[in-house]
Order: sequence, then structure tokens, then C-alpha cells
Amino acid sequence: QVAFPRAVVDDPWLASALTLLAPHMVSPHPPLYRLILMLVLGDAHDLAWLRLPAALAGAATVPAAYLLAARIFGARAGLLAGALLAVSPFHVYFSQTITPYTLVGLWVVLAYLLHDDALRPGGPWRRYVGVLSVGFLTHFRDPALFAPLALEAVWRYWRSGREEADRARLWRFVAAGGVSLVPFVLGSLGLFFYRDMVPHIFPMIHAMALFPEVAELGAALSSFLAGNSGFLWHGLGSSLGDPEWGVVTFVGVALAAAGGWACWRSAERPSALLPAGVLLFFGFFLALGLVTILGNGFFYFASRRFIPIVPVLVVLWAGGAMTLWATLGARGVPRAISVAVLALLLVGPVTLQLHRLGTQSLQVVKPDMRLLVDTLGPELRDGDAIATGPYVFFDFLYSFHAE
Repeated sequence: QVAFPRAVVDDPWLASALTLLAPHMVSPHPPLYRLILMLVLGDAHDLAWLRLPAALAGAATVPAAYLLAARIFGARAGLLAGALLAVSPFHVYFSQTITPYTLVGLWVVLAYLLHDDALRPGGPWRRYVGVLSVGFLTHFRDPALFAPLALEAVWRYWRSGREEADRARLWRFVAAGGVSLVPFVLGSLGLFFYRDMVPHIFPMIHAMALFPEVAELGAALSSFLAGNSGFLWHGLGSSLGDPEWGVVTFVGVALAAAGGWACWRSAERPSALLPAGVLLFFGFFLALGLVTILGNGFFYFASRRFIPIVPVLVVLWAGGAMTLWATLGARGVPRAISVAVLALLLVGPVTLQLHRLGTQSLQVVKPDMRLLVDTLGPELRDGDAIATGPYVFFDFLYSFHAE
């Protein structure tokens, strides 16, 4: 527990400041999700209220994915993407948890959807800035997921005639990025605490014995690269098929890759954001892992880290299916055969996902230090999800009370 003098706790302004800053003693994440939990929870400690933000975000991502897929690949792809995401056990599972990852996924889909229109004269620029702002305030991985927006804006200006309209579009993006970063900077002042706490945090984590001991740096890097490959395969399989069925996962990945290739070749402005977002997300995760290995000697994989990119992968999956449908039609393949091919490629993955959706359960872990170590240790080593996430634990450990 962190104790503060009663005069500090009773002062509403100081108490609010401590609420923003104290979580950074143990986590580098921005404060928005914690504030949302505090808002919906109030004085009650009802698990349903704690799960509500993630559930609402997960539900809202389904129509957002429909809109994004429909804009790039057509209405049929939109309906397919929405249906696939709605029954995705991976997405549904984390829409029940006390973690911000479905919220991050929602901001990413909305940002990709609004990007091109927002940079046009009279477009939804303010809504775009709002989405970027709450995205930056939700999780520190959002900059990696928003990076394709900057690349698209700069690349399009570079390839343009650099006329007044082109410069105006670029400056609208620069202004949107600058304005959206202001609340992020203000809300992340507590990172000064985190910087000072890092030398104490990682020895505590090592003392919990959550991670297997690695003797030397080379072995740590080798273990990380092998684990990263397994993590990506598990995430892709959970998103596009079933990680225990290699052939089914391969088919899903192939369709998503076809959708990504169609995006690169498409004339639709926001389409290239999708494959670029996936690639930069994977690259960011790899770079973060290498930095953590070099600095602290360990890195752990948890399924929840894959969730923000799942809606984009599902959109690409649906887009690849519809691209295949259009290609077969253009080559004169009979409609019945086209339907059979598409059904063959989709029925298997969807059936397996529906089975998992009906059989998986969410185990809730009480945020107690001993239970945290005993329960999460095997889950971390197995690469499973942490159902309650760190947020409840941090709230439990760093609650304020008067001396």
C-alpha cells in the first residue's frame, strides 16, 4: 500500500493528481483506461462493472469493422468482417476481461476509417483528433498502430505534385497529430515516477519467479525469437482460424495476405493502412521485445497483446475472401464452384472458432499478491491470457489511504 497524509488525500485536486500519477509507479501506460474503470466502478466493486468498458468496446468494434471493410472491399466484405469478428472467440474472450486491448482495437479501426476523409477540406477533422487523442491516452502501443497514418500522409505528399491542396492535407495531419498528443503528454507526466521505479520494478518481477531463468544473453535472445514466432503463430491462428489446426490457420493467413495485397494495389486511399498497420505492429512488438531482453534479461508473451490488431486482420481476412470471389468470377468460373471454394475456405475456420466460442471460459483471478504469483506464473509461461490484467492488481496494490 502507498500511504499519503490525510490532508493530501482529502484535497480533491491533489487526490486527482495522485490518481493520474501513481499508476506510473508500476506501469508506463497512459491513464485513460484506469480513469474509465474508476468512473464506472464508483464505490462498488462489482466485477460486471469492471468488465463493462472492454465489453462495450468489443461490441462497438464489430460495426466499425463492417464500415472499414465495406469502404475498402465492398458491402459483402463488410458484412463478412462484422460477422467474423462478432463470433471470434479471441475477440469475445478479451471483450470480457478487465484490460484495455479491445478499446485500443476500436480506436485503431476508427482512426483508419476516418483518416482520409478527415484530411479533406470540411472533413471530420475534430472526430479524427478525438480518436487519436483517446487512442494515445489508452495504451503506449497505440503510436505503433497509428504510425501508418503518418506514413500515408507523408508518402502521399511526396508522391503528389506538392501543390497547395497537397500541402494543406499534410498540414491537417500534422495539426491533428500535434493536438492529439497534448493530452497524452499531460496525462503521462507520471512517467517521471516510472523512470525512477524501473530499477525496483524488475527485481521485484524476477523475485516473483514468473519467468524461467535464462543463463546468458544469447540464450535469452534465442528463446525470445523462438517465443516470438510461437506468439505470432498463436495470435494469427486465434484471429484467423485455430492455432491447433495448422492447415486451417494457414488458409486464414493466406486469405488475409490476399486481402493485404489487394489493399496495396487498391485505389482506395485508406486501404494501404491495413497491411502497413499489421506489419508495423509486428515490428514494434519485435523491437520492444529485443530492447526489454537487452535491458532486463527476460520478456514474456501474453495473448492479450495481440488483440488490438485482430479487427484489422479480420477485415483483411474478409477482404481476401471477397477478392478471391471477384477473381474467380472475372475468370469465368461458374458461380456454384466459386461458392463451393469460398465455403470450403471459410466453413472450417468459422466452425472451429464457433466451437471454441461455445467451450472456452473466463477464469477470474482475485487481485491478491499470492494468487497473482501462483496463478499467473504458469499462464505467463504457457503464453495464455491474463484474465484480469494488471489494472485490478495495480488498483489493489496502490490504493490510497490516510496515515
